[in-house]
Amino acid sequence: MENKDLIPSEKHQVDEDQDVWSNLPPELLSLVSSNLFAGDKAIFYAICKTWRSIPITPPRPLPSPFDHAFPWLFRILKSNIDRGQFFHPIHNYTCELDLSAEVLGAEIRFSKYGWLLMTRDEVHPFLFNPLTKEIIELPELPPLEWVHSMFFTSPPSPDCLVLGIEGRFYLVSIFVHKLGEDSWEMHNFPCHVKFRLSVCNPILYRELYYCLDAKGNLGVFDLKNIENSWDTYKITFPSRRIKSIVQAYLVENEEELLAILITKDDQKIHVLKLNLTSKTWEPVRSLGRNMLFVSKGASFSKTAAVRGTSNKIYGPNFWDKNGSFCFYSLATGKYHSFFDNPSSKDSYNIKFLQQSSWFISM
Repeated sequence: MENKDLIPSEKHQVDEDQDVWSNLPPELLSLVSSNLFAGDKAIFYAICKTWRSIPITPPRPLPSPFDHAFPWLFRILKSNIDRGQFFHPIHNYTCELDLSAEVLGAEIRFSKYGWLLMTRDEVHPFLFNPLTKEIIELPELPPLEWVHSMFFTSPPSPDCLVLGIEGRFYLVSIFVHKLGEDSWEMHNFPCHVKFRLSVCNPILYRELYYCLDAKGNLGVFDLKNIENSWDTYKITFPSRRIKSIVQAYLVENEEELLAILITKDDQKIHVLKLNLTSKTWEPVRSLGRNMLFVSKGASFSKTAAVRGTSNKIYGPNFWDKNGSFCFYSLATGKYHSFFDNPSSKDSYNIKFLQQSSWFISM
């Protein structure tokens, strides 16, 4: 007859397994953790309470902002001594740099090619390279209303164009400056629909630039024929739940134009794709192997090269004031973090860094 006392219970076996893992030396666990990131690090901290207590150690060698393999989040710190800070969302690692007086207090408007387009007092724009500290001053903008959106077309060169766009109901103004010249050209376009431009940057898509307004309408223009090419597409969002939009971005992903919307009422992130044939917005359920980076200064898509990072939206988002970096997963419809366990279906506890932008060094 079988002696049941000699057969360990399933619970007892589980407890023994947990003891084996939790009794590993902290030095060994810290070494293992330092060689993991993103999805693998999230799995590591989910093993047991002991493993979650291991301090987060950045991998060695530490990444550098000059490395363009993965975007960094750049922001200007507001403290007793103003400095710039680069944050790596996968390694949970930051590095700081001194900023000159010309940069302090300026607003980030656009980021690309390793440069930032910034403005002082809304009308004094300049280009700034945070890695080389180089500053290129631009002519003062015309004394009109605040320019909602700005961008530049290439790294600083004689061919670089800097644009500012102002949308005011049934009129859109586009300001164009060719680098090295002394002034801006202004072009005014009437709109057949009320068009109030959002603060997201225009996106070059199929050789045309697209601008998004707060209702879902699109402004379209050809930079090669800017005087005669402006058009407005009247498009409404497909769901009544998409209202009271607090953040809106445009991104090109897999040859599709996507709108990423964060709403005030349900605190959700909605991803929609443009159907150019029917002039409609259609819901997107999955990004596949891609990941989206969205911020006021730069929004773009990248193919995930690290396990656990795909099908997610990365904004300048952190848990509360001093919490860890978090992202939004389309698979779960929630906010998560690679570095601790919290998750949330809304953004009420999420701190959004206004003065920040995704940055790639080239």
